[in-house]
Amino acid sequence: MSSSGSREGWVAGQRRLDIDLLRAVAVLQVILFHLGVPGTAGGFVGVDVFFVISGFLISGKTEAEIDRREFSYLTFLGRRARRLVPAFAVTLLCTGIAGVWLLTAEAHASLQRELVYSSAYLSNFLFWMQSGYFDTEALSKPLLHTWSLAVEEQFYLFWPLFLLLVPGRRRLRFYLLAGMLSLAACEVALAAGAGSAAFFLFPFRVMEFAIGASVPWWRLPSNRRVLGVLQLLAVASLAAPTVLLDDRSHFPGLGALPICLGTAALIALQPGWLNVHNPLTRVGSWIGKVSYSAYLVHWPLVVFYSQAYGEVSGFGRTGLMLGVILLASGLMWQFVERPFLRSRWSVRAFLPAVPLTVVLFLALTAVAPRVYDRVHADRADLDALLAAVEPREEMQQRLLDAEILSERQGEVRVAVLGDSHSIDGGLALQMATRGWLVVEIVHTICDPLVQPLTEVEIEQLYAHHTNRAVTPERCGKEHPQLLPWIQRLDPQVILFSENWRTEALPYLDQTLEILGRETSARIVVLGLNQTFNQVPGQLLKNLSSVWQVNQEAWNQRVDNSVLDAELQRAAARQGAAFISKSDLICPQQGVCDYLHSGALTYWDRTHWTEPGLAVFGDRLLARLQSLSVLEPRPPSSR
Repeated sequence: MSSSGSREGWVAGQRRLDIDLLRAVAVLQVILFHLGVPGTAGGFVGVDVFFVISGFLISGKTEAEIDRREFSYLTFLGRRARRLVPAFAVTLLCTGIAGVWLLTAEAHASLQRELVYSSAYLSNFLFWMQSGYFDTEALSKPLLHTWSLAVEEQFYLFWPLFLLLVPGRRRLRFYLLAGMLSLAACEVALAAGAGSAAFFLFPFRVMEFAIGASVPWWRLPSNRRVLGVLQLLAVASLAAPTVLLDDRSHFPGLGALPICLGTAALIALQPGWLNVHNPLTRVGSWIGKVSYSAYLVHWPLVVFYSQAYGEVSGFGRTGLMLGVILLASGLMWQFVERPFLRSRWSVRAFLPAVPLTVVLFLALTAVAPRVYDRVHADRADLDALLAAVEPREEMQQRLLDAEILSERQGEVRVAVLGDSHSIDGGLALQMATRGWLVVEIVHTICDPLVQPLTEVEIEQLYAHHTNRAVTPERCGKEHPQLLPWIQRLDPQVILFSENWRTEALPYLDQTLEILGRETSARIVVLGLNQTFNQVPGQLLKNLSSVWQVNQEAWNQRVDNSVLDAELQRAAARQGAAFISKSDLICPQQGVCDYLHSGALTYWDRTHWTEPGLAVFGDRLLARLQSLSVLEPRPPSSR
């Protein structure tokens, strides 16, 4: 397969069933990943499947037209605009309208930038400058998924120009060189800690398009057994990354090679079982045909659902959301994509589509804030609560630097041990005692365990940690240092304030036993911090009065009872005390003190604001005193 004519045959003629099925697999990988379906933590690789398919189809068709001297760059761009812009513009418009009613003021302001950048196919640069694809803020960005559409559009802009400059006999060399340079640059970026750039930016994704482009040049073996083995390997490399990869994986770069090569191999091999019409392949073919629409609509639907009701979870909700996504995709295909594809307009008439879309959304975003303010005019008091919340990092640093928290006049020393909740607990306790208690915050991003752990235990403990900075190597070095650190502090009380993971609980008993043996401190285990399903902006957005806040918080609370019961039993076995944080925050049935004395006590779903530190610190101190862990404050210091 080395002649121009045979390469044209790969992409000309009727629509290929096997490629539609690959599209179906790709879009389902992405959708199930975004729906949080177990076993699909690597479903983001579906985007890479699309990149390989685009590289194959676009390069093959463009090569054939260039070789026949029929290629027109403007006609090519017009065809791409007719195919992609109408459904994309409708998605952006519907997202912008829905955002007025469903997003918080901060998220709505961010959406206006997303709309303009997305309409210009530059959103990959916007999201690269903001944060990573896997960050928790993703659920407030309805257009985050458009980064891949921007990368594809940049491919359409530049790739044909390179093909025009490269003679036909040298194109394979060009694909190999471009792919290797892209892979090398991606690996350098990942090694330098620029993972966000490697993920979002086109130059680091060229490898995937180049692999697809090289497929017609492949020389396949004639041995049927070898071909069968290659098919099995290709299917495995397409399926395995969905299960084996996650947001901590080395990706893209070398981590993307298996999925890209597997996709390219299936395109090259054209297995007979992927080209047989039966009920299953008919369903897959339909999903493949609507895959572009499905990709467009799925993420805004997921974001808006999560903004209104919390993250999609459970079989019923996930199935319902998948059904809604497929229904919306079918409607988009039937009433937007197909009519434009069948239109009799000249393809060049679509050339102004992108700039006109940009102008449209620039105009709409100019008036959107006024519309938003009018729609939410009756929420002034609720918006004022949100506006009064100080950024968490600034608040923490200000309190840590403040005189009242830097005074070290007390005789009782308390070590507060744990993750970010140890900072909240330590600051809250120091505020409550006003200096007569010396609080030492022992902050660790690893699990606060002092027991010796084997390399195997360390690997198992941190194999699936949600924080990418937490690695077995880092924590394997930190764990042995934790006990000497605590012993140097020589505290009278050790307070665990940690967002405990289920994986760490089996090691808690021995940690408590070692601390009880190696120190003279009283040990207190705090339960999990009361977490809520929504951040403050989400929780407040559907309310009409501040009087509803605490009741709504009760409805949105996460049930910590099972893990708290395990923590309480572990503390009791080792003679340590236990205090429920949920009881401090939600002290009576039906109400949580999410709003206290006219101020919000929560900064996000699980961390406290300064008013929260004050009220919960007072309650924590009272509980410690009631358990005789701390003596009442000396009268002279009142």
